Amino acid sequence: MDMKNDYFKYDTRKKDIKNEYLLIKIKKNMYLQLRFYGLCI
Repeated sequence: MDMKNDYFKYDTRKKDIKNEYLLIKIKKNMYLQLRFYGLCI
């Protein structure tokens, strides 16, 4: 039971890291798009 709980905690932590990574990726993409848009104006 304890091991399962630890694994669950580890799994949710992995999900958090994945979400942060996705957020950073999205922010980078938005930044690049805004820069590109700025060059187009």
